[in-house]
Amino acid sequence: MPEGLDAFVQKVNSAEGSRKVLEVKGFGAVQSQIAGAERLGCSVFVDAAQGQTLYVDLNLLASDGMDNNQMCERAKQAAEAAVTTLQGS
Repeated sequence: MPEGLDAFVQKVNSAEGSRKVLEVKGFGAVQSQIAGAERLGCSVFVDAAQGQTLYVDLNLLASDGMDNNQMCERAKQAAEAAVTTLQGS
């Protein structure tokens, strides 16, 4: 996203208590779930570069038994993989 993390995250409709500050491969990041749709997915936003946010979104199309924590862990793993790829290019 062509926008810094702080500005971008303010636009996200996060569920109460779902917004969590974390680190992804040394970069600041925020994890969030959409209010009212927590069971459907999880997003991770990474402060990848000046004015640039890497946005990773994991959405479930069918219930496969993953809980909120598992979905957010998978979204974080995908963000880590994306950052690793970007660092290698």
